Amino acid sequence: MNKRCLMIESDKVVELERDGPALRIRATHRSRQWFPLRRISRIICIGLPSLGLKGLSQTAQEGIPVNFMTDGGELIAQLVHPGALPIPFTHWIEAIDTEPDLLGVYNQWLENQLIRTYAMLGCMACSPEQAALKAETQLAKIFKKQKRGRLPSQARIWFKSLQFAQIQTSLTRLGLSASNRHLTRICNDLAHPALMLSLTSLFLRLPPEATLEGVDIPLFYEKCLSADIDLWITKALYTLSEQLEVSGMLQNSPRHKLRYENHAPTTLSRLL
Repeated sequence: MNKRCLMIESDKVVELERDGPALRIRATHRSRQWFPLRRISRIICIGLPSLGLKGLSQTAQEGIPVNFMTDGGELIAQLVHPGALPIPFTHWIEAIDTEPDLLGVYNQWLENQLIRTYAMLGCMACSPEQAALKAETQLAKIFKKQKRGRLPSQARIWFKSLQFAQIQTSLTRLGLSASNRHLTRICNDLAHPALMLSLTSLFLRLPPEATLEGVDIPLFYEKCLSADIDLWITKALYTLSEQLEVSGMLQNSPRHKLRYENHAPTTLSRLL
């Protein structure tokens, strides 16, 4: 079953409570709606709600992170359950600070991931830095060609916050707590390529007559981008988890000493 993000406009909510295995919400001039928790991956509250904190806290306790954002898209705060499951990914990612081999695996994974992602946008280069610069240049050209003026910073803010919340959700499923420094590191490392994917998709899908001011970015993200970004994140983290585990297991495997025996030289050994 595919889980979806639940968007809540806090200033329009007049009722928000847990109702068994669901969240019961009623907005102004709307009838009550029930949202089963099993179908929710995360919750985005636009604005700080004046009610329903108990219901949101109970939802976060079920492992569903709740993110509070301003009307401009900035992340204000989060409700995340602190529990983390002791699974292999958590073990190996925590070890990269003390194990040079694992740190090397992480850095190599990140470089490959960045280059591959920028290449998906047609921006191929030998280094992630060059590819990132090409992606920014390409985005500016698309924006200029569409005669939309300058790229508004608000779009970047919205996408960064939405993507941070989405990447964080995937990492907490792998056992990292929301305050874990490695979680923040991975979110920051993947932030720019994710942003380029989202902004490029936005401008290529936007009708010629439409303006950015008229786009509901959270709604657009959830309808058009969320599933693709989630697949991209899932594949990236699966690869990282697998590579870290393989490297870690090789480190822990017993290393047998080679046994050398003295043999009398033969005609062949003399030639060698």
